[in-house]
Amino acid sequence: MNSCEFEGVGFSGEDLAVMFSRNPEATRAEIARKKEARAQQAREANMRADLGIIREYLDNLRELSRRHAKSLTREKGPSTQDRVGIAHLTRVVRGLHTQVEKLRAAGHPMAAITRLTLPVVWAGGLPLHKGLTLSLQGQQGVVVEALEGRGEITVTVGTSTGSWEVAKLLDAKDVQPTVDAAAFGTEAFERLAPSLREGVLSGLSDGAQEELLTGALGALPVAAEVQPALVVTPLVPMDAVAVAETATPVVKLSARFGLSVAAQLPQEAEQVFAIQGDHLEPGADGDMLLALVLRPNGEVRQVTVVLRDEARLAQARTLMCSGSTRLRERVMHLLSAA
Repeated sequence: MNSCEFEGVGFSGEDLAVMFSRNPEATRAEIARKKEARAQQAREANMRADLGIIREYLDNLRELSRRHAKSLTREKGPSTQDRVGIAHLTRVVRGLHTQVEKLRAAGHPMAAITRLTLPVVWAGGLPLHKGLTLSLQGQQGVVVEALEGRGEITVTVGTSTGSWEVAKLLDAKDVQPTVDAAAFGTEAFERLAPSLREGVLSGLSDGAQEELLTGALGALPVAAEVQPALVVTPLVPMDAVAVAETATPVVKLSARFGLSVAAQLPQEAEQVFAIQGDHLEPGADGDMLLALVLRPNGEVRQVTVVLRDEARLAQARTLMCSGSTRLRERVMHLLSAA
């Protein structure tokens, strides 16, 4: 220990605790347990903060939709106060939308709440709904019923059904939304009027659009510039020159074609390509596909970008709703190289 003073080496508090302990192994185990407990507390705190953002996002979406619908019922059209209020809510939703998209892109499980079609009761900082799972005081429960204004919720623990106090839900852990796929539908943002969606997304910067494109289809590889080698062609008789046949392109790219994004292959797809970096491979193997519908003359009439990853799909939809042409440009680049 004395040499540490001269060698610039020191001991942490944990090292000292183990060093002077009569039972080092037990001390190490206790330190590890406390570390895990603190890490779990940090995870739960972050989860609660993220849920606060999601709740605020959904509340402001509803208010924006309500305010817009109310303004349309006025005899002389939306008032000045309506326009100011809608503009303010649009700015608020724009900031929250960006945060929720980041949570979704990071695979946050509770981001799925924005697609939930079941009734949601916010209590104890949680989006209570049928099928929500959570643990409280060492018991794993599944919510059966949660009603607004009630001090208790009905949960199933194992094979028994009972009640948990809402006030105690502040200590709940391991919160996960229902696993019932039928409980989810269209994104809450997509249920806004088209004009409201455009207003929210119109504020996206070029950098944000590029980030969405990269998240949806991946970064476009940058090819190194290659200088063509000097080729010396020997003189040969004309009759020895073979006329090369012109290869028919795989894709006849037209100047105008429809573009959409989807999670599944459309039934009407006539050609399917898998996106592999900066080129296409024929076939439907992969999580990122291009599905083509052709005109009678063989030109491309409709392109569907199929993204089986939920986060990528959400980013591509956001990019398209923003009015950006970056997704179309990327698709044209891929098709022209096919």
